[in-house]
Amino acid sequence: MPLQPVTVDAGDDLGALNAIIAQREDVLGPLAAVGNSGGKTILSFDIEPPAPDTHAVLVRGISPDGVETVCTGTIFVSGVLSVVYALRGA
Repeated sequence: MPLQPVTVDAGDDLGALNAIIAQREDVLGPLAAVGNSGGKTILSFDIEPPAPDTHAVLVRGISPDGVETVCTGTIFVSGVLSVVYALRGA
């Protein structure tokens, strides 16, 4: 699974991050991992499979039942390190 990392500004809110994910999944492939490094958020996309039918959506809190959890990690949301879940089918 070759991954393409995308670095995102630490100040972006969930809405902006989800917009970036939607745009990048259409071009790069499905979101595979989230994390942080050097004060930035890192979104990693699996470049082998085609773009997914539905985009992953980042949420804070607990992953709801009945929704596919793509990945989880600690990223910057509005400048604050936060644990997020990337869900598909939410």
